[in-house]
Amino acid sequence: QEDLNIEFAGVCDTFTIHAQRGVEISSNTLRPGGNKGKSRFAKLYPTYREMIESNEIDAVIIATPDHWHARMAIDAAKAGKHVYLEKPVTQTIEEAVELKKVVKSTGIVFQTGHENRQQLSFKMARELIKKGILGEVSMVKTYTTRNGDYGAWIRTGEFDHLGNPETINWKEFLGDKPWHEFDPKRYFNWHRYKDYGTGTTGNDFSHHYDCVNQILDAGIPESVVASGGQFNYKGHGDMPDVFNAIFHYPDKGFNITYDCSLKCGIYKEPSIWGSEAVMNIDRGIRIYKNADSQKYH
Repeated sequence: QEDLNIEFAGVCDTFTIHAQRGVEISSNTLRPGGNKGKSRFAKLYPTYREMIESNEIDAVIIATPDHWHARMAIDAAKAGKHVYLEKPVTQTIEEAVELKKVVKSTGIVFQTGHENRQQLSFKMARELIKKGILGEVSMVKTYTTRNGDYGAWIRTGEFDHLGNPETINWKEFLGDKPWHEFDPKRYFNWHRYKDYGTGTTGNDFSHHYDCVNQILDAGIPESVVASGGQFNYKGHGDMPDVFNAIFHYPDKGFNITYDCSLKCGIYKEPSIWGSEAVMNIDRGIRIYKNADSQKYH
């Protein structure tokens, strides 16, 4: 957009290389319409606490490892700053409850960043199911299938070789999590550690669940059974790379299943199983009639 009526006023990152990069790109004027107003470099803040205390900051975008989401959002809200928070909102239910209370009590504007919230295929699927195209829904199946280090959140980037105790604020990164000596693997591959991330469910299943919830209004399950293990990427954190879960919805009359393997790259679309037909859904929709359908002969 030509004029968002905003200015990037501040940058904060525990990795000085990234922080400086953020400062450098903050004055970017390569947008439709060009530079129509003043453009200046953002101020570099050593910690997020100093940033939210600043009168120059009205709102914050929080795009940190998961274990910092709730604390930063709560502190920002209490400081009167509006918040745009990357998913997942929190690591725990208790954090979510606390954050909700703070947002309500402070009156700040709060928004969660989550992909595929406006996807047309989900809206079309919802309408089709309402019309009874699938009949009675009894099962929803979702998957994560990846096969490689990058897909398993074992990631190296252009700046990783520059990560050391001089360029990374290790104590600030850890926060209230258990102390460990400086470890670049923990820092750059934090998704793979339960202390800092939310595993395959927070990273990937959250998108599939959001899709299903938009279509079926699934809500919170009555119970969940899950099992998994780290069978392939040993030595890289403690996140399972094989994981299976069943979400039980007796009032809705269906179960949702999630099957994850980070050692198999055969893509499988989420599917909704009905008594008359099965719907595969992603960016598009495919519907297959049930062999014993009473509706489709």
